[in-house]
Parts: sequence; structure tokens; C-alpha cells
Amino acid sequence: KWRGEESPSVLRRRGCQRTGKGLGKKRAGFVTVELYSASCSHHHPPHLGLKFMLKLLTKVIKYAKAPALIALSLAVGAGIILPKITLANGNPGLTIFSGVDRKDILDYFLQFGGRPKQMDRYKLYIPPKKLSQGASAFFISYPDYFNGQFDTNKIEVRINNKSLPLKEVVWDKDSRIIQIVPEQAIDPTSKVEIVMSNVRNPELGTYYFTCDVIASGNIPVRLYVGTWIISIEP
Repeated sequence: KWRGEESPSVLRRRGCQRTGKGLGKKRAGFVTVELYSASCSHHHPPHLGLKFMLKLLTKVIKYAKAPALIALSLAVGAGIILPKITLANGNPGLTIFSGVDRKDILDYFLQFGGRPKQMDRYKLYIPPKKLSQGASAFFISYPDYFNGQFDTNKIEVRINNKSLPLKEVVWDKDSRIIQIVPEQAIDPTSKVEIVMSNVRNPELGTYYFTCDVIASGNIPVRLYVGTWIISIEP
């Protein structure tokens, strides 16, 4: 266990004192990170605390024995807590002030690590609760600054690890939308995995992929499903 806190004597010398309970801890491989908030005088500006925590995060990543999710709750100044940061190899990445409701953030996995400008395989997950009216088509839109490449011949829709026959896959580059139409409509409350192989990752950054579907019922209305917040990291 490695506790990421400065000793009381160090805090006192800097005109600070530890306040309240710990902000939380999270295992990272064989390492546990535990951070505490501190109230500081003008001798210890708040931004120094943030720098210390980021330095701590770097060391945790360096010495972790196995790939793992690292979660930190950061405090800046007295009682001001930033949203959680999550970092992992190819898993849901940086989500600070995303602007997307938490219930609408979808999970994903980048099989080859999500490195900039490298080939990758995207696994985009849609939970059953998000397909309450089924789906006869999927629309995946991405931002205009995404400069990666897709292979429409290597896009699949899977249910229970089985790839479904597709009627068509259309990549509209001008509108920045990928349309995926399965041969048969997907039943409501199905757990869906959209797999994109041979993807050329874009440059370093965070990219919002938005998913809409056409309901499979009698009224083919277009519905918002959620957003994958994809992080491409070095």
C-alpha cells in the first residue's frame, strides 16, 4: 500500500492541514492510491496540490505490476473536488466535465491500446436497457476533428459474441456518420457489441462518438442511445 499524502509535519511547514476524511482510494495493480484534501494558506497555492497528485499518478502507472484501472479523486483548495479521472489501457478514458449525462455514457474497449495513428479494433458496447425499442439500424456520428480511418468491410454487430448478417454499412464522410443496417431488426433489450476492426486511430485526443438507432417497432423513430467518450493516448 502506498498512500499518496504528505506527512502532517510537511503540511504544517507549508501552512496546511489535512481536512476531513480521505477522498477515496483505488487499487491499481498492486498499488493503492489514497488522497486527502487539504486547506492551505497563501504559502501553499492550490495548484501545487494538483501538480503533486498528477506526479503521484505518473509514479503509480510506472510501478503498477499489471494493466489496471487507476482512479483518483482530486481536491484543489478547500472543499473543491474535481470529477473522477479514470485511465486504463484502451478502456473508457478521461471523463472530466464531459457534458454527457452519466447514464448516457457508453462503455467501450480499444483492443490494441488506443495509441495515436496506430491500427486498432474498437468494441463499442450498448447495454440492453438502452435498446428498449430494439433497433433496425445504427447511426454512429463522430466529431469533425477526428482524422482516423474506418474499414466498412470490417464492421460487425454482435449479440452473444455472434456476428449478425448485415444488409449494408455506409460511411458518409461528409456528414461524419457511419450507418449500420442488420438484415434483421434487433429485438428489444438485446445486449449489442459493435466491432470496428482495421481502424486507423486519430491523433492524440478525446473523441465523442454518438449512437442513434431506428426503433424496430411499428413506428420507425430515430432514438438517441448514448455516447462513447473515446480517449486516444500515447
